[in-house]
Amino acid sequence: MKNHLMRNARGKIVSRKKSQASSKNNNLGEWLRSAGDSFGAKLQEKGLPPPKAKGQGKKLKAPRPKVDKKHAAPKPKAAPKVVSKPKPKPKPKPKPKPKALPKPPPPKRKSPVKAGQLKNYSKLSVGNILKSQPGSKVNKAGWPSWAKKLTNRHAIKAIQEVIEEDGDDLDWDDVKMEMEMRFGI
Repeated sequence: MKNHLMRNARGKIVSRKKSQASSKNNNLGEWLRSAGDSFGAKLQEKGLPPPKAKGQGKKLKAPRPKVDKKHAAPKPKAAPKVVSKPKPKPKPKPKPKPKALPKPPPPKRKSPVKAGQLKNYSKLSVGNILKSQPGSKVNKAGWPSWAKKLTNRHAIKAIQEVIEEDGDDLDWDDVKMEMEMRFGI
């Protein structure tokens, strides 16, 4: 494959076959000229107008006469100009500032959701926490400390039932044994 390639006169890699074919088939033959031949004569043979001479299309300026600086008369110096300071411009009157638009009030913040405030049970939030009903508070006065610490509402309800059944004959040791059996307290 490399045998088919070569570098041309400009240094580019070209195909050997194409390079040889183009040098044999030279289609610029009559337009090529040797050194010293004028190109205009070939154009006249073809019936084309001769090219313009250099500078023919441009307007030339008249050449300036050369002045010998050594023998030329010195230029007269101009009288110094009296420069007066310009008067200061009066300061412009301050423009009244446009009245600022009042700021809109900040958006009202929503109060935080409290327990039991939202009743959307499909989402987890503080609003879905069940809150005890207002009339369901249990009066634990007279209960022993172990009973006051109970948080299981079923156990508290069972203790209330036992208190209602037994009334004044209530033995807290029996209640404690029953709660241990039923709820594992």
